[in-house]
Amino acid sequence: MSSRKKKLQQQFQIIKSSGEIQPFSIKKLKRSFERCGLKSRDCDTVIEKLKPELKQGMTTKNLYSKAYRLLHKTSPLAAVLYSLKRALFELGPTGYHFEDYMAKYAQELGYETEVRKILQGEAVTHEVDVLAHKKRGTVLMECKFHNHQGKKNDIKLVLYVKARYDDLKSGKTPYHFNELWIASNTSFTQDALKYAQFHNIQLLGTNTPKDENLLSQIERMKLYPITSLKRLKSDHITALLDRGIFLVKELVNEPEAMRRIGMDDHEIARLYPDIFLLLGRDS
Repeated sequence: MSSRKKKLQQQFQIIKSSGEIQPFSIKKLKRSFERCGLKSRDCDTVIEKLKPELKQGMTTKNLYSKAYRLLHKTSPLAAVLYSLKRALFELGPTGYHFEDYMAKYAQELGYETEVRKILQGEAVTHEVDVLAHKKRGTVLMECKFHNHQGKKNDIKLVLYVKARYDDLKSGKTPYHFNELWIASNTSFTQDALKYAQFHNIQLLGTNTPKDENLLSQIERMKLYPITSLKRLKSDHITALLDRGIFLVKELVNEPEAMRRIGMDDHEIARLYPDIFLLLGRDS
């Protein structure tokens, strides 16, 4: 490592969304680019172009914006994958759209779903975020949406959800509950991970499951949320979400839905190359 690069890593600090200050790591940044499918040589090129824009005390949000712009010039697909975590945050600010998105995720796995159901447990009633049904039983999925990346899901959340699940299993619902999932757009603490593993709770977050986290599964199954499409205006995104359209692939056969929310033919035509890029299809 050159003395210049060592000096940069030793002196340069960034501010996370949680307010925590941490040293900047070129290795960590390069790994994040490589996870997006960018070749090592291209990663180094992007980092070299980024270096003059780095400033002491800059926020991770500012760093992300600068990195995304340079990535997009090198590889539009890598830029989208790099921004996938942020795309999940843009399903906010409330948790309802994230619940609906995770219901779509379960449907892709072959489940029939219901959202925001009120069920009677043995002791009290509960509002359940997502019910996912198959012949062998029903999955109870609790969705925890956060508005900034620094917020982790701790052991208290998992204990709380497990207690609700146990009360519902003992209650007089019409469902045979056989699995508990907890989904989030952020990560889980180590205690939460250990407890969930011991009690066979499926965690879906940015650092779990262990072998393939939620972001990796979204990429593998091509379940990109429409917030991944940077050409979509925020008011158009909101209108589509309100109409139950959450996935990029749902837009392929929905030009009329896009017209109904006020998009003109030129805007729609410009969007389709981005859609096909994400889905790995020719236009």
